[in-house]
Amino acid sequence: MKKLLFIIALTVWNTGIYAQKVFDETVFNGMMSRMQTDVDFFKNEADPSFMITYGNGGSSNQESILKTVKNMIGLYKRKETNLKVSQVGGTAVVTGKVEEQFFTKDKPNISPRIYNGVFTYTFSKVKGKWLMVSAQHTDVPTPFTKETLNEILAEYKTDSKEFMNSHLSEDWRYINSKGGYQARKDFIGGTKQSIVTTEMLNPVIFQSGNLAVTSGIHQTTRTTSDGKQVTGQVGATYTWQNRNGKWMFVGSQQNIKQDDNDEQAIKNVIIKEIDELKKAKSLDDYMSVYANNKDVKFGPYRGKLFNYDEIKMTAEKVIKNNSYLKGDWEITDWNVKINGNSAFVTENLITTQANGIKIGAMKTDYLEKINGEWKIVDHRFSPIANTVEEDEVAIKSTIEGETNAFKQRDADKATSYWLNTPYTSHHYTAKGLGYVRGANVGTTITNYLKANPKIDNSTTNYHDYIIRINGNSAWATYVSDGTSNGKKVVYNKAAYLEKTNGEWKMGSVNSVEAK
Repeated sequence: MKKLLFIIALTVWNTGIYAQKVFDETVFNGMMSRMQTDVDFFKNEADPSFMITYGNGGSSNQESILKTVKNMIGLYKRKETNLKVSQVGGTAVVTGKVEEQFFTKDKPNISPRIYNGVFTYTFSKVKGKWLMVSAQHTDVPTPFTKETLNEILAEYKTDSKEFMNSHLSEDWRYINSKGGYQARKDFIGGTKQSIVTTEMLNPVIFQSGNLAVTSGIHQTTRTTSDGKQVTGQVGATYTWQNRNGKWMFVGSQQNIKQDDNDEQAIKNVIIKEIDELKKAKSLDDYMSVYANNKDVKFGPYRGKLFNYDEIKMTAEKVIKNNSYLKGDWEITDWNVKINGNSAFVTENLITTQANGIKIGAMKTDYLEKINGEWKIVDHRFSPIANTVEEDEVAIKSTIEGETNAFKQRDADKATSYWLNTPYTSHHYTAKGLGYVRGANVGTTITNYLKANPKIDNSTTNYHDYIIRINGNSAWATYVSDGTSNGKKVVYNKAAYLEKTNGEWKMGSVNSVEAK
């Protein structure tokens, strides 16, 4: 009996000794579990000479690891696979694959940084206790898949501002559709976009190690400030790099995908610019064709180029007074050149007035596509030179039109035939008008017609015209005859005219009654 008890005791003792000596998966898993929860793991279960070498070539000793772990408890998770344990005496080596997840304490809802690698850990039994003495990690590239791309785009859709701040690398570079470079500082700190949907159509993904390149058609639908949903497409090539377990956006190149309807959309904007002025109903509708920025230019109008605010101020007056050029109009000779989100357009505007006179203007427009809508950035025009015969007809129409409006007591129409300049003058020998200059011409005509409201239906004939045209200036002499108080009256007249925005206006008229 004593012999049996001795054998049992010896067996139990040997088993205990064997259990302490064997390093297997159970021992390893227990240590890895404590590594995730015990802030003193590397103090109690790692040799003082412990050293870990990371996949990027860096390393940390026991002291620096203890400082790092202090802030990581509860934010670090790991999972090992493909374990292989080897032991020779008091030394054990474990190899396998590991996935580590690093969470952010102040942003627990943000996806964790993930590291994938293979490892070799070495353990040594010191004074009956297994201690970790070294660790070696080798990076295994994290696969960049369509699912990865969709997850990144989902973050962009949720909060574009946060996405720019957290995903754009410090050395990020963007090549825009104009061939210009922009950096991270040009994009961070902006406002959050209102994105309805965003996706990469038919993406192609190339990956080499920690570098991935995606290309395809990036389609995004946004809600504009006025509540409209606008969808845009760009041909995009994006470059990503896995840095510390997180896919960072390091490079972007985009080309605007040409919309088959762009040319017609551009023409519609240019047509609307004219149409809204002629309708003279809504200033907002007219200004909606322009980009609202400091680069907008319009002109030359009265010898100068107008900016956005000056365009708005002038258009407000034109719409209020309904003073845009009257007549039927058409645009001819369209030439539209589109390059990405920019367009250059030349066209001719032909206006046919009620008297049959055609007034032409050559126009050039530069437009940009902003949030999916084409806007005018630069609008230039210059008159198309008429033939001498056409100009003579137009000059006669101005002279005779002013008289007809005067006789009908239409002050606004009558003064519209005159230049509004300091050098405008009118010398009329008949009683009531006399000699006036500058702004007083319009004032004198208006006051005279108010004081003499009775419409004059008598007939006035014009003849013996001699007209000399020199560019946008003209000199005309002519004779007018009619009746006044039942008496025939003949006037010899001379007029100086200037062509302004395609219309002939009177700058000076001298009327002398023939004796």
